[in-house]
Amino acid sequence: MAKQIREASTQEMVSVPDTSQAVDTTQVKLVKPEPFNADAFKYGILFPENGGKRNYQAMNPQSTATGAYQILFSQAENWLPSHGYESVKTRKDFANSPKAQEAYMDARVDNYVNKHAADLTKEYKPQLGDKWEYSTADVAALVHFLGRQGTRFYFGALRDDKDPISVLPSHVANLPPDEYLRRFREGYNSYGK
Repeated sequence: MAKQIREASTQEMVSVPDTSQAVDTTQVKLVKPEPFNADAFKYGILFPENGGKRNYQAMNPQSTATGAYQILFSQAENWLPSHGYESVKTRKDFANSPKAQEAYMDARVDNYVNKHAADLTKEYKPQLGDKWEYSTADVAALVHFLGRQGTRFYFGALRDDKDPISVLPSHVANLPPDEYLRRFREGYNSYGK
């Protein structure tokens, strides 16, 4: 008989033997935590968002997506003044401040990985089973691209054998999510080479 416990290094639920009965402990599989490199992640995001370049002044004409990582200025503008960027008041100011873009992206990466990617992986990895082929970095990249809810729609469509594009809001996807991930992985995997 096995019981579920949280594996400390990964926060994943794993089966361990119930020690109140004699059980072959060689069946216990501990999952090693997956390494995450924030710099490689940010570099990977440049590939689908900006053709692999750090074009801090890029501005999407159809949204407030701005800079090297195509950060939505409409989301960043309230964060900036409370984190030392009082002079960054407009989208143009943001486009002209690589330092503000990097600081905001650093804060987002932490949130993408430690909150969203962890939660979504815990929720959808068991549901997708053999269809799950996503690293922590992949899930975080999808959250950057689609938002948390869009990523949930994406994984839900995969689980339900639906076309993921059909369930995403039309304003979300400039690229199909699979192509976004392909480009992200190209950048992520080439970081430092």
